[in-house]
Amino acid sequence: MESIPDSAGADRYTCVFCKTGSEQFVAHAIMTLFPGLYATPVRQIKHQSINGIKSLKEHILLPGYVFISVPFDITGVNLYDCGWLPDVYRLLTDGEGHWELQDKDEAFARWIINNKGLIGLSQAYMAGDKVQLLSGPLKEREGNIIKIDRRGRNGLIEFTFDGRARRVWLAFEFTEMRRL
Repeated sequence: MESIPDSAGADRYTCVFCKTGSEQFVAHAIMTLFPGLYATPVRQIKHQSINGIKSLKEHILLPGYVFISVPFDITGVNLYDCGWLPDVYRLLTDGEGHWELQDKDEAFARWIINNKGLIGLSQAYMAGDKVQLLSGPLKEREGNIIKIDRRGRNGLIEFTFDGRARRVWLAFEFTEMRRL
C-alpha cells in the first residue's frame, strides 16, 4: 500500500528522469523496490474538446519525470539503485552527486507530492472582466501566472525545475460566486 508523505515537510524529495511514457511504471517500480517511499509522475486534468464535445482528461504534465518523497526516518535505502530500473535514465543529482532536491526544486517537488501528483482543476469566478481564482493549483501558484485564457478556461503558469523555466497551461472551471 502506498503512503502519502507528511505534508509538514518531514520528508526529503528527489526525482528520476525516465523514458517518456513509462512514468507510471517507474513510479510503481520505485515504490515496490523501496517500501515506504512515495513516487509519482506529475499529472494534470485538462479540458478537451473532440467534435464539439467537451470533457476532462488526465495528461502527464512533465514527461519523463517521477518525483519521490523519502521519509527522514527511513533506513537502508540507496536511491542510486533506481538507475538499475528499466526505463530509468538517471537519478537527478546536483554537481556533487547529492540526490536531495534543494530550494525551488524542493518546494516544487513538495507541492507535487502534497497534491499526490495530480494537478486538478482550479475554481474561479468572473469578477467583471477579470477571472478571480478561489482555490486549486492556479490559486496556489497565483504569483506565477503569466496569462489567463477565459474562453479556454486555462491559465499559463511559469515555474522553474531542474534549472529550466517551464511554462504550462493549467485548467480552471468557473463557479458561481457565493454570497455571504
